[in-house]
Amino acid sequence: MIPVLLVVSILVFSMLHLAPGDPVHMMVNPRLGEEAIQQKRVELGLDRPLYVQYLSFMKRVFTGNLGRSIYTREHIAHMLLQRLPNTLELGFTALVLAFLVAIPAGTIAAKHRGQLLDYSTMFIAVVGLAMPQFWLALVLMLIFAVKLGWFPVAGTGGFRHLVLPSITLAAYFAGLMARMTRSSLLEVLGKDYILTARSKGLREITVLLKHGLRNALTPVISVLGMEIGWLVGGAVVVEFVFNRPGLGRLMVHSLYMRDYPVVQFLILFLVMSVLIGNLAADLLYSIANPRIRYV
Repeated sequence: MIPVLLVVSILVFSMLHLAPGDPVHMMVNPRLGEEAIQQKRVELGLDRPLYVQYLSFMKRVFTGNLGRSIYTREHIAHMLLQRLPNTLELGFTALVLAFLVAIPAGTIAAKHRGQLLDYSTMFIAVVGLAMPQFWLALVLMLIFAVKLGWFPVAGTGGFRHLVLPSITLAAYFAGLMARMTRSSLLEVLGKDYILTARSKGLREITVLLKHGLRNALTPVISVLGMEIGWLVGGAVVVEFVFNRPGLGRLMVHSLYMRDYPVVQFLILFLVMSVLIGNLAADLLYSIANPRIRYV
């Protein structure tokens, strides 16, 4: 995890500073002259060599002193903590929703392989995978918020504000996990121990869930572990469309304003989320499959 974070930090720092645009020109009126612009650049530390700025950035990472936004001068730690609960709330709700839909859907499709129920379930899964999040968000807003008035159009406040964003964010992951569950379960159902369980006279539901699904969950957990982190990152588009004050909107705003410190720490946080998700998946393997043990 540490080497990955170091490589990502170098790439992010380099790309942000090589991108066109200068935050100082957005903060200082050009009419004040080049001297005022240069003074502001010195004040923000942007006049120093890039390697010095990078070392200063990494020092703040390891010491926990994230510094301040160069645009608002607000503490970055406070900005992150203020918006993180909204992003985690959305990501966790979408993850639970995707899991509750995908596992039964994939199991039903595998049980009825080659039948109409299988084709219809997988068709819906593919649609969920193919639909762009921003388009699905607008469609849901138009139908359920504008036309029917069942849910608020945007913002935060309660459970009703969370329904449409969660469905939008969960659609892709539900489709992905449903297809993974179906394919993994079909492979497991062809194993000899499944035939042995059936020959013992066990009920089909017991064979399917206890002996089949549990052993089929290992690859699904792998995907789930990776997607935990991407759920946080995927919230960028959803939060922007539904006007939710989370890390996604902060990311878009900071990129637009060339707020280097905020963007750098946000991207590192998203990468860390993916790495922690992968670690959690490794630990969950032994729960789903008792034969797996870590020495």
